[in-house]
Amino acid sequence: MMKLITWLFLGSLALAAFKAVLSVLVVAFLVILAVSFIRAPLKTLAVLFMLALLSAFGQHPMAGLLVVIAVLICGGICSIGESK
Repeated sequence: MMKLITWLFLGSLALAAFKAVLSVLVVAFLVILAVSFIRAPLKTLAVLFMLALLSAFGQHPMAGLLVVIAVLICGGICSIGESK
């Protein structure tokens, strides 16, 4: 019985440590996101939009694929008139 209590106690300590580490990682991610918004807002929004598209692709593969194709086609059409 004492072994079970010991394992439960160690498991709860491990979960508490995991929660603390996860909290630190979330705060670090938010700081990095804030800095990236300050330094390059358009690139940051583009990356976040692409992550949203990947999430949509995971949830609804056909709709996500159609949206990605539409974005690629519109990006190609919009960049035709640009000269570098």
